[in-house]
Amino acid sequence: MAREFLEAGDPRLRLACEDPDAFFDHLERFEAGVDLPRNRVRQTWFWLYRGERMIGASRLRHRLIRFLQRDGGHIAYEIRPSERRKGYGTEILRLTLKEAAAIGVRRALLTTDPTNAASIGVIRNNGGTFGGNSVSLESGQLLNRYWIEIRADRG
Repeated sequence: MAREFLEAGDPRLRLACEDPDAFFDHLERFEAGVDLPRNRVRQTWFWLYRGERMIGASRLRHRLIRFLQRDGGHIAYEIRPSERRKGYGTEILRLTLKEAAAIGVRRALLTTDPTNAASIGVIRNNGGTFGGNSVSLESGQLLNRYWIEIRADRG
């Protein structure tokens, strides 16, 4: 999956290709909340498979800090390019929202590029409502913010 992202010109999983041990060390540190950069919080990664094929991943951030309130929110997700537009984005977000409910998140924030119609659709399919815009502290680009109310019995 990481190679497919790289071949599509998307470097988000580059470390997984270049140094898998460092990539998984990074995931373990974030899961434990140990030695994190000041603008990051504990987060859990989830993987979506169809059979033995990895389709996508999501990250659930356990709490919001100022940085994440503007850029990132509680949940981020990606679907490998060859598996997009098949409903997997909606499904991985649904499953991640269920995990968010399990750790006590009752209102989840997600951010996305305003031109990313697919991501906006995924968020809206899961009950997301537009909550205004922010400017990314990393890229300086405009972001849409969406809130999703989470019921404790979400399933």
